Amino acid sequence: MWSQILRCTQQTLGTVAFFTNFLLIWLIMMKSPKAMYTYKHIMVFTSVFEIFYAWIDMFVAPELITKRTYWIAETDTTKTWLPLSIVYPLLLAWGGSFGIALASFIVHFMFRYFTIIG
Repeated sequence: MWSQILRCTQQTLGTVAFFTNFLLIWLIMMKSPKAMYTYKHIMVFTSVFEIFYAWIDMFVAPELITKRTYWIAETDTTKTWLPLSIVYPLLLAWGGSFGIALASFIVHFMFRYFTIIG
């Protein structure tokens, strides 16, 4: 029962991530001023990457097992229709993508900080 709730939540939030990030990209490209040239690219990169991350999360359906000071990411092959030869590299990409997502937010806020202080 609990795993079904988690899977449903994962699928729902992945779908929400797709729509909100596509909306954000559209707003950035169509409605933002031309003077925001570099910042627009940073925001679009972050949104595109988050779409990629949500796609992996929806199709691989990773599960985290935590024990004291470490965690293991695994996936149940019965919960995905992709073959294991594709799921395994995607699971590795999912793990690495977490760090890239954090780094993109750091770049985003550093750009804003240095723009403000001159």
